[in-house]
Amino acid sequence: MKKRSVGSVFAFACLSAAVALATAATAHAQDADGDGILDASDNCPLVANPDQADCDGNGVGDACQSSVTRSTGNMGAIGSGVTTSGTLPGVATSLWPVVVTVRAIGDFNLPTEFATLQLAGSTITTTLFQNGAADCPATPNEVAFIIQPKQWNALVAASAGGNMSVTILGNSLVSATQCAGGMSEVTATLTVSPDCNGNGTLDYCDIATGAAQDCNSNGIPDSCDIAAGTSSDADQNGVPDSCQPDCNANGLPDSYDIATGAAADCDLNQIPDTCDIANGAPDCNNNGVFDSCEIATGAALDCNANSVPDTCDLAAGTLDCNINGIPDSCDIASGFSNDIDHDGKPDSCEDCNGNGLPDDYELAQGSVPDCNQNGVPDTCDITAGLDRDCDGNGRLDRCDVFFFGATDDNQNCTPDSCEYRLGDFGLEASVGGDDLAFLLSQWGSMDAFADLSGDGFVSGDDLAILLSNWGPTPYAGGNCNAFPWATTLAYLPDPAVVTNATLRSAIIATGYPWRVRDNGTGIEMLLVPPGTFDMGCIQGSNSYGCYAFEQPVHTVTLTNAYYIGRYEVTQAQWQAKMGSNPSYFQGQADSPSRPVEQVSWNTIQGFLSATGLRLPTEAEWEYACRAGTTTPFHSGPGFPNGTTDDNLVSQIAWYCGNNCSSTMAVGGKAANALGIHDILGNVWEWCSDWYGGYSSVAQTNPAGPASGSHRVLRGGSWDYFTNFVRSSPRNFNSPGVTSNFIGFRVARAPQ
Repeated sequence: MKKRSVGSVFAFACLSAAVALATAATAHAQDADGDGILDASDNCPLVANPDQADCDGNGVGDACQSSVTRSTGNMGAIGSGVTTSGTLPGVATSLWPVVVTVRAIGDFNLPTEFATLQLAGSTITTTLFQNGAADCPATPNEVAFIIQPKQWNALVAASAGGNMSVTILGNSLVSATQCAGGMSEVTATLTVSPDCNGNGTLDYCDIATGAAQDCNSNGIPDSCDIAAGTSSDADQNGVPDSCQPDCNANGLPDSYDIATGAAADCDLNQIPDTCDIANGAPDCNNNGVFDSCEIATGAALDCNANSVPDTCDLAAGTLDCNINGIPDSCDIASGFSNDIDHDGKPDSCEDCNGNGLPDDYELAQGSVPDCNQNGVPDTCDITAGLDRDCDGNGRLDRCDVFFFGATDDNQNCTPDSCEYRLGDFGLEASVGGDDLAFLLSQWGSMDAFADLSGDGFVSGDDLAILLSNWGPTPYAGGNCNAFPWATTLAYLPDPAVVTNATLRSAIIATGYPWRVRDNGTGIEMLLVPPGTFDMGCIQGSNSYGCYAFEQPVHTVTLTNAYYIGRYEVTQAQWQAKMGSNPSYFQGQADSPSRPVEQVSWNTIQGFLSATGLRLPTEAEWEYACRAGTTTPFHSGPGFPNGTTDDNLVSQIAWYCGNNCSSTMAVGGKAANALGIHDILGNVWEWCSDWYGGYSSVAQTNPAGPASGSHRVLRGGSWDYFTNFVRSSPRNFNSPGVTSNFIGFRVARAPQ
């Protein structure tokens, strides 16, 4: 026999009743429910429904479709050794939970007396009537179970012909004969089509026609959800709270939070401010009120009308050079500060000589000298102790030496003539016995050198001058930037090496020596001036284009000068400091001059810790490598502006195109425009950064990601082709990895 749906079963029942009534009264038409519709035409003959509503069009009136109950009838007493059984007839699948109720009069007054309920052969519970049941009560004990649709439908599927078997088994302590009126009954109540609001129209029809809202799409009108307590309605607007915006996820509608004052809504957009902020509305000072509201209410000043409170502008780096709590731009706009050079900085903040004019303005006008090209008037250099004008000729001593040919035999950046004038004839930074002996040897002569007073004769007044300067002279400390960690090899860049005049000027402008030797390691280092460059692959070479990992190109500014190794760290330099040589390519006559390799990033930290040196950042590495070029390969002989020609790389690098077997001694190929050798090829060079992807955003002094799993390698090596032996390609490896094509180059700050 085919299964009927619950609706059709109930309809069948209704129609059967109608047929029975009609058969019983053949003499005249019947209207069993008295609703004015003859039973033969009534779609729900047992329930009055004069409107004959049938919103789902299934032929059964809505009034007959709210629920249906199936019962086993009395199955008899429950007891040990007795199988109490029956059948729930005409069951069908359900879209809603089914309520199964068990009623019984029996021996169930003790917690040890209970029974097992089975439906369609599946156990529903093994503790039926275990708690709270009475022994032989006048009113049957009753227990109800809610069976979810999925489980119920599985039981229906296991019930042949739509008849579900029911079995109750009492445990060993339950007596079937103790109660004279022992009985048991199981009923199942199925919701066919609910009408929770009792308006005579099925809920889903109310929802489908728009007569009732169902905002959470659970098939129940919102009003019923709220009335039943299934959904809360804190603002009593007839809409469940869960269906209204609740951006802070506190279980209450945003509008309710705002109306009750639990949440601020300063811009009156019906969204709590905290949510606006979470969605990106700026709250630069993290006080829970977004910036525009603070500004609009006057709680925060925004003098430059950029919609950011001034305090946040300042915290983010907006200049306030006079530290008055007002951005410089506002000081200038209000007339509080002058800005004669229109550079956005108050003149008072860039006026080292205190004459009311900004330094750069005076320099641009040529009204003050800056012979060392450091952007500071020479008089300020002198006041700051950075330089002198010992002969009073209006030029810094350093400039007299560097640019005007003043003799400086002892290389202390002071004209020798100033030291001679004090009686320091030996240029020893002190006046002593040897100087006295020399002066006395010239006594009475007209020797211009020993004539300190300039009166034409070497006599007592010259002796007086010498004796008054006895001991260390003011030039004992020199007049050059010297470092305790290094020996200066050349103060000014060699034009034959640094051929680019702009680079030379930038190096000179720092005031630092160009070429030094680290005292602790003997490593020669060259000065890299501060500057701005485009980092990443700007253009490909003749043979290779740009890889994704070397893009996007982004502007990088390095604000500080730094020193970088002229060569890669050699095996000899490593062994002298660390006591061993891990390199694979050792044992040849030139091995000590070859780069050390098979050193991991982690191991290198020990070398750096012992020497005070460091690895360059990736940005410092590329800036030093490019040395002003924008081409794939840095400059070399015959291509001072760099080159895109892969065939020229052999002049500047050891790589697999000219040496595919081993490292080579450092310095064997032409240097770049800063004088740096082997920065392309020979060995990959570790950088200090964790490896990460590039961003197109401009950066200042970048140091790479804060964390990662791999460290950056740059420059290519002896066993790579020019696709990686370029200025911009990147590589990476675990910081613990070693290889015979990985080494490093050192860097450090001047001070």
